[in-house]
Amino acid sequence: NRPVVGVTWFEAAAHCAWAGGRLPTEAEWERAARGLEGRKYAWGTARPQPRHANYDETKVGHPTPVGLFPLGATPEGIQDLAGNVWEWVADWYEQDYYSKSPRENPRGPEQGVHRVVRGGCWIFVSGYLRAALRLRLAPVLWFDYLGFRCAREVP
Repeated sequence: NRPVVGVTWFEAAAHCAWAGGRLPTEAEWERAARGLEGRKYAWGTARPQPRHANYDETKVGHPTPVGLFPLGATPEGIQDLAGNVWEWVADWYEQDYYSKSPRENPRGPEQGVHRVVRGGCWIFVSGYLRAALRLRLAPVLWFDYLGFRCAREVP
């Protein structure tokens, strides 16, 4: 019930494939976090409070079990899309990709140097919990605040 942390992008992708899934695309991750209405935070528009997520102001100091902050869940019930651990997604990072991407279900650039991480984590401040915030990291990096979630196709 705890997030897997300390993995590179390659290890995260391999684990998802082993489990019969894949890393979500950045667009899929953001759609899950923002919903159809374009929420500012996974839970809505209310400013982050320690009851919403595991982040710097929560003062926990480490990753927590999934679902420990139910008030931070999306209205659809998806847990921990804000805080706890940054999450690798499938996409390569390109700063202005979305200004030229397809409008429907963009799949990210075909190549790059960095991969995208989303969601914020337990050591970052509340500004990093915004659902639209994206960061880039070299895919070979691993930290105790960096993890992933698997996605799968729904029949």
